[in-house]
Amino acid sequence: NADRNSIPTAIHASDLIFKELQSKGVLINRFTLVGWAGKKPKLGVNNKEDYAILVSTDNWPTKINGIDIVVVKPKYISDSFALVVRYVPRDLEENFVSNEIQRTIASADRIKRIHYS
Repeated sequence: NADRNSIPTAIHASDLIFKELQSKGVLINRFTLVGWAGKKPKLGVNNKEDYAILVSTDNWPTKINGIDIVVVKPKYISDSFALVVRYVPRDLEENFVSNEIQRTIASADRIKRIHYS
């Protein structure tokens, strides 16, 4: 039960966690997903290497701005990730969409179009 004014924004919390992880030798790229899931901050990365590092480390901080935190990690490391991009205009070329996904998510591979009836 922390004072509302002492709770950092999700972005500030992610920066504090990132810096704490770095200081403990956990080297990842910055978090690419930062937001709230109810009252809990939710952080994510966009590549398998950083994900595996974060899941396997026990060097997570236990406090942010003097507020006790508990990190809940997934119980497994997925061997692949799926991303579904919905509502892509049909008039866009499949190659263009694929290139845009690859440009923004460098680790994306096996990009396929789902054909709905």
